[in-house]
Amino acid sequence: MKEKYLLLTIILSVFLILFFTTSLALVPGDFGSEGGGPPDGCVDFEDLMIFAMANGSTPSDSNWNPACDIASPDGKLNPDGVIDFEDLMVFAMHYGECEEETSQSLIGVSDSIVFDGKIVINGGKHTITVRFPGPLRVFIANYGVEDVGMLRNFWGIPSNACEILMSTADGKTYSGTADFGEIDCNEVWIYVLTGDSCCPIIYSRTVTVDTVAPYVDLKAVVGEEENCGTECEPALGKRVIITSDAYVENTPPLCTPLCCGDFCTELSEWTITVYDTQPFIDQCGECVLDPCVNTIKVCTGSGCPVECDVFGCLSYDDWTDKTKRDYETMDYYVVLEATDVVGNLYKGYGILTLRSDYTAALNDAELNESCQFMLVNNILTSVQVDMERYSFDYDNIMGPCTYGQEPPNHTE
Repeated sequence: MKEKYLLLTIILSVFLILFFTTSLALVPGDFGSEGGGPPDGCVDFEDLMIFAMANGSTPSDSNWNPACDIASPDGKLNPDGVIDFEDLMVFAMHYGECEEETSQSLIGVSDSIVFDGKIVINGGKHTITVRFPGPLRVFIANYGVEDVGMLRNFWGIPSNACEILMSTADGKTYSGTADFGEIDCNEVWIYVLTGDSCCPIIYSRTVTVDTVAPYVDLKAVVGEEENCGTECEPALGKRVIITSDAYVENTPPLCTPLCCGDFCTELSEWTITVYDTQPFIDQCGECVLDPCVNTIKVCTGSGCPVECDVFGCLSYDDWTDKTKRDYETMDYYVVLEATDVVGNLYKGYGILTLRSDYTAALNDAELNESCQFMLVNNILTSVQVDMERYSFDYDNIMGPCTYGQEPPNHTE
């Protein structure tokens, strides 16, 4: 009895495979592949040959192919027992199409990463590689930004798309170089046309081009004695911290976190380096690090927030050492380097000032022609804002944002 049911199961399985083969196709009209293989994800010339051999047949004919019976007279994708004009129309409508995953796997872009489900690259030149399972002719490849209402050529590709010169050694793997320039966080389509110009098969994929650097605003905050913990025993000093995880007081009063992040992807890695003297010298017109400079502190990390415990806890004697001060202050020089996930770099400069009233301020600076740090805003205020454990100045900010409220407009 068990053998009988097993035989019936096998017969039923074969019957389902024979009459529902179309369910295996990735795109309507994808009947098979070269050499009698299974559907390959594209409706192409091989499928046209398969359809031509079965056209006009019914299940009683020797050339009957159930895979080609894909439509009924009402226009629906239902087999009707005859391969005729209705099936041809559906096939023609999908000729040249490829299942999306097939195109994505065939077209590769060098130095790309996957971020939030998207393929992301930085600007500049990248190698485009197309790999086919068998020899195939690529007669044109293009890339460009899609836009609503733009003019398109005969194949539906934007008329302003740039051509990629492709080369191959074996007819299966093609490669070429595309220059994505300074595209500002936008999607770019890559098109690869194979076969011939009359009836091409079009493969495509999208990549996001990110040329926008991350943004970070920093402040110097001062921890009170009780917040220095055992590191300050005996508790005679304060801790100086450079951080993006602080707040700024606006007018009207509004406490807003300092800005930290990236428009297109996300902040990846950052480094804060603190020097006690001007760290750069002019070398043939370029600002380079002075090999004799003394590094006070180096902090590294990834993502937001950015925070660096610059000095741990300083004793009051450290703050009031007049031999190290000019006009009751002592300056340090801060360099921030921050990169996003595709390597776009933001580099910021600041001057960290310790004052004799046991406060600190970190202010935006830039390098002048002599490679010396110069304050962007040289007007310092002594107004203090007390918020829980921290105190800082209104002008105590280093970074590209507008007083910590919002990042710069990346479209500018």
